[in-house]
Amino acid sequence: MGAASIVVPVYLAELAPLEIRGMITGRNELAIVSGQLAAFVINAIIGIVLGDEEGAWRVMFFICAIPAAALFIGMLRMPESRAGSSSTVTTSVRSRSSRPSATRAVPRSNSRRSAA
Repeated sequence: MGAASIVVPVYLAELAPLEIRGMITGRNELAIVSGQLAAFVINAIIGIVLGDEEGAWRVMFFICAIPAAALFIGMLRMPESRAGSSSTVTTSVRSRSSRPSATRAVPRSNSRRSAA
């Protein structure tokens, strides 16, 4: 998992609206941990049932490849995004959220005086 375990939650938190930011990142972490638990349990069951058979690892590998294949097929159905759309969304979210705080921090009367 490596860098994905750091990058994805940060990316989700940056793009999610403030009201649901914690829920989105929490669901992401819950999905990851649930998937790891399911893989462990399924592999433990296969290990117990097949025991010391020679091809047990192949069965484990095939079973774990099923969710990856489902993700691949699902991603083929995803609509194409416009080039640069994620940076555009991030920029527009930041500019909308920063404007009110910037206007409160520097009132118009003070900004005109300091510019002169």
